[in-house]
Formats: sequence, structure tokens, C-alpha cells
Amino acid sequence: MKTYKEILLLARHSLGKVDAVEIFNWEKLYFDLQSRRFHLSMLSTIGTLSGEQSPPKDILSQLKIDAINYNFISEIREERFHKILEKVRELEIEVFLLKGIVLSKIVYTHSYERFMGDIDILINEDDLEKVSQIMRDFGLVRKEDEKDAEIRHVCYFSKEIMIEIHWDISKKDAFYGKVILSEMLERAIPFDFRGVSVNRFSNEDFLMSLILHICRHNFRVRINSYYDIAMIVQKWDIDWKLLWKFAERYKLTKLVVLVLGFTKQLFDIQVENLDNQCFPNSKCKKMQKTLFNITQQMNHINPTYIPKWMRKREFGFFIRLGAYFEFLKGGSLGKTLKRMAYGVAILLPIGAQRWLFSHFRIQSEPVILSTERVVKWLVSS
Repeated sequence: MKTYKEILLLARHSLGKVDAVEIFNWEKLYFDLQSRRFHLSMLSTIGTLSGEQSPPKDILSQLKIDAINYNFISEIREERFHKILEKVRELEIEVFLLKGIVLSKIVYTHSYERFMGDIDILINEDDLEKVSQIMRDFGLVRKEDEKDAEIRHVCYFSKEIMIEIHWDISKKDAFYGKVILSEMLERAIPFDFRGVSVNRFSNEDFLMSLILHICRHNFRVRINSYYDIAMIVQKWDIDWKLLWKFAERYKLTKLVVLVLGFTKQLFDIQVENLDNQCFPNSKCKKMQKTLFNITQQMNHINPTYIPKWMRKREFGFFIRLGAYFEFLKGGSLGKTLKRMAYGVAILLPIGAQRWLFSHFRIQSEPVILSTERVVKWLVSS
């Protein structure tokens, strides 16, 4: 919990919202940032800290090495994508760039600050087979997924690159409202990617697309997704009247208020007319608190850092002993078994512990229950 607050403090500092940053355990903070793929987003901010606030030299050196490595990988990936994009545009196929590839170029100061696992593009569904053939010609292989038709995209990958080809930004039967994509495409603006002429959504529609992306993932996203929104609100000129008009037209007002309100809560951003929307704010604030719990829990599903004192075998003994006493005093069998499982896991090598926590999705049940609660509220009248 302390580390999570430190991450929020760093992020607010990067946005100019707070002046002082106090870090208690830089080693743990680095591993927690890395597990969220958020460490390079904070590199510039960490580099400005001085005096007692500054990190140890080895942590700062490791961050710089990470940035160099990521830049090297990113350059290879973007050069590959550039060649594919040129081929697609030779066939006069309209391409719209989405999410990270746009953000890394015009929102973040350095491309390494915005981690990308893949590159997202949007095309007309009628052009899907042509674009897919180009992917195959470049040696990319389709990643089969039975949900492709529902989530309305296909994924192609190779050793160097992964590209998601979308033909819509909403799920087929979206519960949260649905944008009229043709209108968003009419409002799109030109975007130059290494000399290749493509398009991106207008500022308001791009922000809307990021909000929809969070919802597509049932809000089980890292803090990075909300930081992207904060960066856009901070750096772009958003026509808020237009945004709220689009949200109302597409029946997305509750979703937009929820996500923007939560982002404001995290990073103290300014959102015009947020409090003037026509539904009870008290319930919305409860849902924002639920989102806060989800983002915390998401970090613990795949832990990458285990404190040194937890690595000792004696610690596992005390957990099992605690489980025994919990059972004796009337604790539930489920909680007792879970605590005992932790005690057994602690005896295993670190690699095996990480695999167990990841494979069995420790603490994922609260996340699922929380997201269901948010979804239920969104679809209620």
C-alpha cells in the first residue's frame, strides 16, 4: 500500500501537482514500477529528484540501462512497422493509429516513457483480408483467439513486433453504449508516421477511445492507462463541451464520468463540467473507490518483488503457525487454507513462487467481484 502511494506521488510530481516526494524503499519501488511497466514513464521525474529525495546511483543507472534497451527494441519494432505501413498505404487503404504508438510520439517527451507491448491500428473491415495478407507477406503469424469476432480485432506477431488490427473500438454487443465509428472517422485528423501519411482520432475522440479501452478490459488495467488519460488532459487542448456532447450521444456519460473522475482522484487533473452531469455523484464516488481497489489488486496478481525478510524459510513456518491458530479461533476453512498455501509457497524458490502466484491468480477473485460491481452500476438506469 505504501509503495502504491509512492507511485501516485511520483506520477503527480511528474504532472506538476506536488513538489516534494519522499521514498522509503527505492529497491521495492523500482520493482513495483517495473512490474507495472511504469518505471520508464517515471525516469525523467526520478532523474530530477535531488538531495534526500534522490534514488541510489545503482537504481538510477538501472533505469537508464532499461531506457536504452527499450529504445533499441522500439527502434527495431517501429522500423518494421514503417515498412508494413508503407505497403498498406500503397494499396490506398486508410489506416488510423490508436493508443500507444500515437501517445509515444506526441504526448510523452521521450518514446521510451510510453511502454508498448503491441501496435494498434484501425482499418475498414472490408480491407481486413488485404491487410492480413500483407502481414503474412512480412512473416507475421496470426494469433488465434476465439474472441476475435466479439472484440473486433485480430492480432499478428513475429519475433520483432505484434500488431493488433481493429475494425471497431467497441465490443460487438457492448453493455456500456456504443460509439458511431463512422462519425469518429470523419472527425479524424492527419498523422505523419516517419513520412507515411495516416490518421488518428481527434483529441476528444482519442480520449474517448482510451476510456473505452479501459472498459473493454473490464477495468482490469494497470495505472498506466489512467496516466495516459491524465497526460492527454494535461497536454492537449480538449473541447470539453464537445466531449460531453459525444458522451451523451453515444450513451457513454456514466462511463466517461467514472473514468475521468477516477483519473482526477488519482492525479488531481482538471476536468471541466465533471460535477455537472445528471446522475447521483455519491454512487459514482463509490464506484471510483472500487476502481482504486481494482488497480491496487491488479499489481499483486503477478508480483515481481518479494522482500528479503519474506524469503527466509522461518517466515513460512510462522505463516503456517498463524493459519493453525486462525483455524482454532474459528476462522473460515478457506482463509485458513489460503494462509497455509502462502506458508508452503514461501518455502519454494523465488521463481517457483512467482509462477504459483501468477498461475493460480492469487487475489484475482476480489478483482472480478469489483469489476462486476462496476459493470452492474454502468448498465443500471
